[in-house]
Amino acid sequence: AVVSTQSTGDAEEDNNALEQSTPRDTGIKLTLKKLASGLNELKYYMMSLFLVYASEYLINQGMFEIMWYKNISWKMEVQYRVYQVVYQVGVTISRSSASFFHIKKIHILSILQFVNLVLFACEARYQFFPSIWITIALILYEGLLGGACYVNAFYAIYNEVPAHRREYSLGLASVSDSFGIVLAGVLSTFIHNYICKFRI
Repeated sequence: AVVSTQSTGDAEEDNNALEQSTPRDTGIKLTLKKLASGLNELKYYMMSLFLVYASEYLINQGMFEIMWYKNISWKMEVQYRVYQVVYQVGVTISRSSASFFHIKKIHILSILQFVNLVLFACEARYQFFPSIWITIALILYEGLLGGACYVNAFYAIYNEVPAHRREYSLGLASVSDSFGIVLAGVLSTFIHNYICKFRI
């Protein structure tokens, strides 16, 4: 009888807990749990995407406009347009490469892109490249790194994550490069203005 009474009491407590937990609360808890699980599963790819995009958009938005050469026939605005076209060519080539080969260690690409950022910042500040063609070659390289990191990250996620979580994981991973772009947009204004003080 005692056991029966205890079982009845436990059941009533469980029912009360279920009644107090609304569908909305349950949905929020499940969503947060799903988010935490997804972030933990994708942290390697998301951190790599964040770093590579933050670095390359800091280059594109904060330094392209002040990396111009005076002693050539191209005007400043022409040089800037050439930089943008070359960058997009690099991105297009590398994003098309997944059909031929894959890169698993994409953190290497993001680290190389950060090194690129440091190199471009030094060039924008000190102007030590003797020719614009060196800058153009490095911009092509920048685009290749960014595109390769992007396509290989999403290729890996698509093939490694189970089908029932694949769409959610791809969407979640795309947030990381967006955050990198936003951060680069904010920081590029300050970096651009700082370097311009030495270029005037």
